Amino acid sequence: MCTVLFFLFRTADAEEPTSTKANPPRLSAAESLGMRAGRVLGAAKICQIDPERLQSIAKQAFAAVDEVGKSESDLASADRHMRDALNLGADDVKKGQITCEALQTALNRLEHQLKQRR
Repeated sequence: MCTVLFFLFRTADAEEPTSTKANPPRLSAAESLGMRAGRVLGAAKICQIDPERLQSIAKQAFAAVDEVGKSESDLASADRHMRDALNLGADDVKKGQITCEALQTALNRLEHQLKQRR
């Protein structure tokens, strides 16, 4: 069984072009912003930050992503990155990779950066 799984993974790796492995695609500005905001907001939810504040920051983040998105596909990808990052942020807190105190600083910084975009 292990040999079969190993073979499947090696076959999948062999089909992937080496240039993709060596140079993963760069995130667009919208995707990067979405990922960063999602991760901070996901962690903030676990830290029981005021839901109204989180909703306000989330709206600002989505608006900022809409501003910097280059196309419909870029916006859709940025939205997926943000939503996926919500879970990553929550996991960061649960695993002890970030404290709620440190998260508060990150949230304040994100909020400040989003307000400056207006």
